[in-house]
Amino acid sequence: MKRIKVLIADSNHLLKEDHIDGLSQSEGVEIVGITDTAHKLFELIGMRKPEIVLIDTGLHDGGDAHILTEILNIFPRVRCIAMVRDTVLEYNSFESIAAGAAGLLVNDTTPNELLDSIKIVHEGGAILSPKIVPAFFEEFKGLVRKKYKKVKEIESK
Repeated sequence: MKRIKVLIADSNHLLKEDHIDGLSQSEGVEIVGITDTAHKLFELIGMRKPEIVLIDTGLHDGGDAHILTEILNIFPRVRCIAMVRDTVLEYNSFESIAAGAAGLLVNDTTPNELLDSIKIVHEGGAILSPKIVPAFFEEFKGLVRKKYKKVKEIESK
């Protein structure tokens, strides 16, 4: 069985040792690198050719959404899963989605959930942590309301 190549970029220790150990021991995943800086991340992606990048959205040297955008512009075949702290959930969630993240997971994701999420994203799917879903729906409802309000304004003219 082909193993999924995963690169980890995490400067805030969102992925705990049991996550990394669990991935390392999984037959379906090969960790091809771990870094704690955005600068090193780009170098490792180029050298190690991961299929999935687990990225801490709070990397000390620029882990916000523009890093995701750059990764996907330079390496379009790479799929990214953003790891967010539940204390900054809403902002990072929507910024990461807009930047092209295929998955959003919070820091309390279990090792099994992480492995399942990697497989889903690798197969072309997308994943949201259950903690993110309520905020996501609220934002989505707000966008839909704005859209329909504009449509009604145009129709009434």
